[in-house]
Amino acid sequence: MKNIDFLPESYRQARRLQAMRVRRMWLGGAFLCALATWFAVDEVRVHRTRAQVGLLAEQNQTVQTSLEHIARLQAEQAVLLERYKLIRELQPGVSCVATLCRIAELLPEAVVLRQLQFSCGTASGGAAEPAGGVKAQAAGPPAVRMALAGLAPSQVDIAVLVGQLSGCREFANVRLDYSKACEIDSRQAYEFRVTLDVPAAGTGAGPVRGV
Repeated sequence: MKNIDFLPESYRQARRLQAMRVRRMWLGGAFLCALATWFAVDEVRVHRTRAQVGLLAEQNQTVQTSLEHIARLQAEQAVLLERYKLIRELQPGVSCVATLCRIAELLPEAVVLRQLQFSCGTASGGAAEPAGGVKAQAAGPPAVRMALAGLAPSQVDIAVLVGQLSGCREFANVRLDYSKACEIDSRQAYEFRVTLDVPAAGTGAGPVRGV
């Protein structure tokens, strides 16, 4: 049995156009949904990227602040080091009062001092003679050079003084420069001169502190 379609051609054409419109609408809706999804995902990515950029900007600001703080600390450290060096240079290295008290303790009763001289210098550490024959002076720690001149009734008293000064740890390079006989009020005596070093405390040679 043969099916006979009595619908007019115009109706069938309208139905085909309508079906095509529906398909296009569905395709357009699906495309719009995909596009909206893509935009939403891209917006989320942009938001995350902006958050990361903001975090990096904050970290960069923190680093810059830390660098500025470090620079200020370094400048303050340099100033403090300069002040420390100045204080070390101006700080007294040897006390004249303590040195004179120590010498008075070691001075024999019969010995009289007539002159004291102080001079800042460097303690002699000995000399080395190289192959060329020229002596090189080895510089020891900074010290204050002191010269004692006085009178003693005998050479024994002078020897006792030199021995006591040499045995004291506070003095170094004790040396008797000269000892000669003299008469004072028709009495026999001996003039002498003793030089010694008073090492300064610390590594630098500080100025002598006055009495």
